[in-house]
Amino acid sequence: MSKQESIGIVGAYGDLGRQMAVQATSAYSEVFLYDIPKVSPVSSLQGIDSELSAETLNNRPQIANNLGELVELSDIVHWCAPISGLEDLEKIDEDTTLILHDSVMQNSIEASTDLKQCINVLGTIAIVHCLVNNPNTVVVASDSLGANLAWNHFITLGLSPIYKTVKEHDTAMAQSQGVFALNILRHYADLKQLQSIGLLTQSSLEFLHAMEARVSRWTPVTLKAILSNPELNASPQVTLVEIDDFISEHYH
Repeated sequence: MSKQESIGIVGAYGDLGRQMAVQATSAYSEVFLYDIPKVSPVSSLQGIDSELSAETLNNRPQIANNLGELVELSDIVHWCAPISGLEDLEKIDEDTTLILHDSVMQNSIEASTDLKQCINVLGTIAIVHCLVNNPNTVVVASDSLGANLAWNHFITLGLSPIYKTVKEHDTAMAQSQGVFALNILRHYADLKQLQSIGLLTQSSLEFLHAMEARVSRWTPVTLKAILSNPELNASPQVTLVEIDDFISEHYH
């Protein structure tokens, strides 16, 4: 049964935002969407739960005209856009909850600290990472102030929240997606070159295909965020120059 609270989703044009829009619309009666690009109505899309389809929903989300309007209309705001965009957020009322989504929770911690210094930011801030995996796992930062509220909200959404501290989560992400991103940064170009001259083994070709799939899905902003993980103990250390050079060569 749909809840009466209103849900806002910032970044509704991206992969996570679109899936979150479907997920929220399945559980809440009022869902508002906003993104910098022109947002198309949610259709033929699945939720975070891959068995949930927008085509089966009776309810439809509404498009907010701007960020301020979305925040004003929403009791809970999911920030599914890049964390850097929070500089455009001017106000959060005391009765509003802001949920920050980032695959590196330390980024969200730093952003929330900056937000709390703004005189007009009075609401609760929760820090999460939605893994978009088969178990529908959402990691909730147990050491964020809005942890319990976020936990209950994701249960209502039909997802599977688990508690981890920020450090525990970022360590796990460094060992999974961080290592994969690091391999892409350091070996993608070399494997592409070897492929062009017929010197890839079958196992290396499979690895390259996996890399190509991630490069096509991860935006430059996402790649930078993953590689910014302070728990990713790469040797030699990843530099912004190295990341920017990779992006300029492989993203167009």
